[in-house]
Amino acid sequence: MSRSKPVLIENKYFDSVKKAARSLHLAKTTLVERCISDKWIDYNFVERRLPEYKLCCNCKQTKELKDFYKFCRNLDGKASVCKVCSKKLGINRRKRDPLKYKNYLLNYFYGISIEEYNKLFTEQNGCCAICGRHQSEFNLKLAVDHDHISGKIRGLLCNTCNKGLGCFKDDINLLNKAINYLNE
Repeated sequence: MSRSKPVLIENKYFDSVKKAARSLHLAKTTLVERCISDKWIDYNFVERRLPEYKLCCNCKQTKELKDFYKFCRNLDGKASVCKVCSKKLGINRRKRDPLKYKNYLLNYFYGISIEEYNKLFTEQNGCCAICGRHQSEFNLKLAVDHDHISGKIRGLLCNTCNKGLGCFKDDINLLNKAINYLNE
């Protein structure tokens, strides 16, 4: 059994590139790339080239590394499922339980649950808070309007009104200037 040479990275010696990567909380490929680009170590210390192909755990096909998403927790720095399978799995997960996915999105982006969204919807009678048109007139559901600084939820808006506020950057002075311009 051949023993690998010690590796000097950032003034520390490691038994191997693998141990250095674990110690620095990096994927092995990332470490090797950084070592070469930042000249942390001499080229002679890089143990071996990493494989250019990987087996997808889902479809069981061998594919190039570029066909896998980055994932720093794996030693090779790539996800265990290829990009195609990953997309299919995500779509199936969303189709299986759309309410759970909607609840996840509302919680992730706005910090509210689907119940709070439905409560706002019934308080507004299913209408946009600005233009007053009912959701049945739109292709998309009403969007959650929130203050980008404080994160406070203001209400539900149709896509047009929500984009309009976004274009004016929620600035009252700009909106007043627009009103004055329209009144001229």
